[in-house]
Amino acid sequence: MQSSANKKQIKFLNDSSLKITKHLNEIISILGNSSFPVTAEEVYMIMQKKKIFISLSTIYRIFETLSEKEIVIKSNFINDRKARFEINRNEHKHHVLCLKCHTMIDIFDCPFDGIDNKLRNDLGFKVTSHNLEIYGLCKNCLNEIPS
Repeated sequence: MQSSANKKQIKFLNDSSLKITKHLNEIISILGNSSFPVTAEEVYMIMQKKKIFISLSTIYRIFETLSEKEIVIKSNFINDRKARFEINRNEHKHHVLCLKCHTMIDIFDCPFDGIDNKLRNDLGFKVTSHNLEIYGLCKNCLNEIPS
């Protein structure tokens, strides 16, 4: 049974003029059920476990199409140097990433607020988008370090 969030995502796909396939539906379902951005390789492994056969290159093509249509957000994190994808829920957020255990935490307070106005006023530069990832050690990993 599909969750109401997944039903909304499928409706959005229907409105996007994309051809809806079982692979596309499954990828959207995986993204919708994930609490963090996923790689194409992770989606591939999930689909293989579910006995849904698809090539990795097809997953990449689907992700690129979804990214171009702004249905998903593509991010590149330096801790694993892989493109990661998540459903675009039209939320402005950034990520905090632990360099040791790779925990990823969403942050919704934007430290960039105000800087965009300063750039416009001082440099005549209009910011159209930005992405911020903060790297360090999470609380659990910090507790493992001897004092």
